[in-house]
Amino acid sequence: MVFGVGSYTYQYVTRDTFSSAVKATYVEVAGSGRDIFKDPVTDSGTKRSARGRLAVLRDGDGELYVQQQATPEQEAASELVEVWRDGTFLRREGFAEIRARLRAAAAPRVRIAATAGVQR
Repeated sequence: MVFGVGSYTYQYVTRDTFSSAVKATYVEVAGSGRDIFKDPVTDSGTKRSARGRLAVLRDGDGELYVQQQATPEQEAASELVEVWRDGTFLRREGFAEIRARLRAAAAPRVRIAATAGVQR
């Protein structure tokens, strides 16, 4: 039997402590890729998560959109940048730098692209 150790057993540190959470939509197990997602049966659809590899791309008008179940090529062309891998920061950037970059880009709206088999 396996027991989880909750935040109540050690210093009560949760994702809310730092207003941060890490989400996952894709995983590779033994070299095989798998989409991971949540789609609670008791929910009206508002808690359904993104599915599979994600890419943030630009359409013909330059507007950003999120592509679910992206191909490796779409993922490579994505605006997303890897910042953390295996417990090590690959890139550090503060909120001031991120906000400045968004202001310079006029903070475009982002839409979620429809994916085969996934209804939004």
